[in-house]
Amino acid sequence: MIRNTLLSQIADPRVGVAFTALLGSFAELAIILSAAFMLRGANWARITYVVLTGVTLLGMIVILTRTQGLDVVAFYTAIKAAVLLYVLFRPEANAYFSGVANIGVSPGVTDVRQTDA
Repeated sequence: MIRNTLLSQIADPRVGVAFTALLGSFAELAIILSAAFMLRGANWARITYVVLTGVTLLGMIVILTRTQGLDVVAFYTAIKAAVLLYVLFRPEANAYFSGVANIGVSPGVTDVRQTDA
């Protein structure tokens, strides 16, 4: 039943489809969690996101060597990663993650973001 699916094509034959799907789910959950903590100003979440993005790009290289027809997906993933990494390391973002800037905070309102202690 799953012999001709995309997941079966990209899964490592030594570990199987189920493990590949589980690993992908954990990676996506980690990306979502890091995004949620980035909204709170946690710099460690930004670093985690960068590492996970690098692992994803390396995974796309491996997938490209095994399958045909995923060039568009790999190109989209690389462009998305480049844009997001550019945005995450702009001076405004650096100020936000360092806790210096009160981006989007109205005058007279204290900043309620958590700071790394």
